[in-house]
Amino acid sequence: MLVPHEMQEKQLKKISIDDLRRHDGREGRPAWVGWDGKVYDVTGSRLWKEGVHVRKHNAGQDLTSDMDLAPHDDSVFEGWELVGELAAQQVAEAAYPEPAQWEQAILDQHPHPISVHFPIALSLSAALFTALSLLLEFMNISFYQYFEWAALFNVLLGAIGTPVSIATGYMSWWYNYGRTATPIFRTKILLSWVLVGLFVTAFVLRFISIGLGDAGGGIIAFRIYEVLVLAGAPVVVALGFYGGKITFPS
Repeated sequence: MLVPHEMQEKQLKKISIDDLRRHDGREGRPAWVGWDGKVYDVTGSRLWKEGVHVRKHNAGQDLTSDMDLAPHDDSVFEGWELVGELAAQQVAEAAYPEPAQWEQAILDQHPHPISVHFPIALSLSAALFTALSLLLEFMNISFYQYFEWAALFNVLLGAIGTPVSIATGYMSWWYNYGRTATPIFRTKILLSWVLVGLFVTAFVLRFISIGLGDAGGGIIAFRIYEVLVLAGAPVVVALGFYGGKITFPS
């Protein structure tokens, strides 16, 4: 039988962030969630099966900030056991940073889901145009160069757009996910900078090849450029995959 919250308030134990994280609802472990300095046990809820709620929120975390975006209020915790409260010094650590007014105005427009589509599309189209250019060149069809130039313009736009996507992604990670350095976030950050490196290096090599002309060095620079453009496709596919795992965790 659950003990009423009013009676539990008198004997609440202090719970550290590490202890909260250990109760993630996975592999038979209890599922605890933090809200407004309190910790609740939602183990028996069918909405928190395996410690995951609506394929997005995970048990073992402080969800105070997430409640602002949820389609319900804190009344959802009524009836669930109040197992303790976060230690005072831990509450500050667990709380997500508060965005400034102008930052919140930007976040309300969902800039990352919008901006991230551009480097993805540009990377894939640049790789496609490059592949078509190589195929037509191999077939000795003269207008293959038009596809190569189309690829170059996509590379240029991608080099401009990717830092914008990274900036909006970092803002979302900082304020919406509390800077949680999970393997997925670390992988996305790494792949994002790899994509920037591919775009910038490819663009520079293309113009080096133009300067060197048909000399041996120019041909080598051009072929490396093509390889880098083609490499952008699997990088953005991986970025999309890990982005999907954040939005729709399994």
